[in-house]
Amino acid sequence: MEPIALFHSPQRQRCFEFNLVLQAVNIESEVVFHEGRYYLLVDETTAEQAYSQLRHYVEENLSLIHISEPTRPTRASRMPS
Repeated sequence: MEPIALFHSPQRQRCFEFNLVLQAVNIESEVVFHEGRYYLLVDETTAEQAYSQLRHYVEENLSLIHISEPTRPTRASRMPS
């Protein structure tokens, strides 16, 4: 599994909310805490589908929240797996 960060925040609540959204549609994800931020991670093979699900959820429920495209952490700040 090569993890991709779909979302990150200094507050854990939103990451866990998005984690539940993905679990509801059977997309594996996990939340990790690293250097003061919470990261929502998915496998790169499901990143596009997960991103689409989160965009749909945000559009319907949280129009003020912006999620960015999936990113791979840099080597210097590699998150624990």
